Amino acid sequence: MKKDFNPYYQPHERLTCRDVKNRYKKEHKMQLTSVFDLTNTNKYYDQKDWGDNINYFKYKHGGKNVPSEGWLTGITRSIYE
Repeated sequence: MKKDFNPYYQPHERLTCRDVKNRYKKEHKMQLTSVFDLTNTNKYYDQKDWGDNINYFKYKHGGKNVPSEGWLTGITRSIYE
Protein backbone atom coordinates (compact mmCIF):
# COMPACT_ATOMS: atom_id res chain seq x y z
CA MET A 1 0.00 0.00 0.00
CA LYS A 2 1.30 3.45 -0.88
CA LYS A 3 1.64 5.71 2.16
CA ASP A 4 1.93 9.15 0.52
CA PHE A 5 -1.26 11.10 -0.11
CA ASN A 6 -2.55 10.97 -3.65
CA PRO A 7 -6.24 11.76 -4.29
CA TYR A 8 -6.16 9.60 -7.42
CA TYR A 9 -5.43 6.34 -5.65
CA GLN A 10 -7.78 3.51 -6.37
CA PRO A 11 -10.07 2.58 -3.43
CA HIS A 12 -7.91 -0.44 -2.50
CA GLU A 13 -4.83 1.84 -2.33
CA ARG A 14 -6.29 4.47 0.00
CA LEU A 15 -5.30 4.70 3.65
CA THR A 16 -7.74 3.39 6.21
CA CYS A 17 -8.61 5.38 9.33
CA ARG A 18 -6.44 2.95 11.30
CA ASP A 19 -3.52 3.62 8.91
CA VAL A 20 -3.89 7.37 9.44
CA LYS A 21 -4.06 7.07 13.24
CA ASN A 22 -1.05 4.72 13.38
CA ARG A 23 1.04 6.90 11.07
CA TYR A 24 0.20 10.03 13.07
CA LYS A 25 1.19 8.29 16.30
CA LYS A 26 4.45 7.03 14.80
CA GLU A 27 5.47 10.35 13.21
CA HIS A 28 4.31 12.73 15.95
CA LYS A 29 4.57 10.51 19.04
CA MET A 30 1.03 11.40 20.10
CA GLN A 31 -2.53 10.19 19.64
CA LEU A 32 -4.75 11.70 16.96
CA THR A 33 -7.74 13.27 18.74
CA SER A 34 -9.57 15.22 16.01
CA VAL A 35 -10.29 14.90 12.29
CA PHE A 36 -11.48 17.81 10.14
CA ASP A 37 -13.07 16.45 6.98
CA LEU A 38 -13.39 19.19 4.33
CA THR A 39 -14.63 17.03 1.47
CA ASN A 40 -18.03 17.53 -0.12
CA THR A 41 -18.83 13.84 -0.03
CA ASN A 42 -19.26 10.98 2.41
CA LYS A 43 -17.77 8.34 0.14
CA TYR A 44 -14.28 8.29 1.69
CA TYR A 45 -14.74 8.24 5.46
CA ASP A 46 -17.60 8.13 7.91
CA GLN A 47 -17.47 9.44 11.45
CA LYS A 48 -17.91 5.96 12.90
CA ASP A 49 -14.85 4.74 10.97
CA TRP A 50 -12.60 6.87 13.21
CA GLY A 51 -13.83 5.36 16.48
CA ASP A 52 -15.36 6.80 19.63
CA ASN A 53 -12.17 8.46 20.85
CA ILE A 54 -11.79 10.79 17.82
CA ASN A 55 -13.61 14.11 17.51
CA TYR A 56 -14.86 14.20 13.92
CA PHE A 57 -15.87 17.47 12.26
CA LYS A 58 -17.44 17.53 8.79
CA TYR A 59 -17.38 20.76 6.77
CA LYS A 60 -18.52 20.25 3.20
CA HIS A 61 -16.77 22.34 0.57
CA GLY A 62 -17.26 22.02 -3.18
CA GLY A 63 -13.56 21.79 -3.87
CA LYS A 64 -11.52 22.88 -6.90
CA ASN A 65 -11.50 26.43 -5.57
CA VAL A 66 -10.32 28.33 -2.53
CA PRO A 67 -12.95 28.54 0.23
CA SER A 68 -14.26 32.03 0.96
CA GLU A 69 -13.06 33.90 4.02
CA GLY A 70 -16.58 33.66 5.48
CA TRP A 71 -16.62 29.89 5.09
CA LEU A 72 -13.26 29.58 6.83
CA THR A 73 -14.33 31.97 9.58
CA GLY A 74 -17.39 29.81 10.21
CA ILE A 75 -15.23 26.72 10.61
CA THR A 76 -12.83 28.52 12.92
CA ARG A 77 -15.69 29.72 15.11
CA SER A 78 -17.22 26.26 15.35
CA ILE A 79 -13.87 24.75 16.38
CA TYR A 80 -13.42 27.19 19.25
CA GLU A 81 -17.02 27.05 20.52
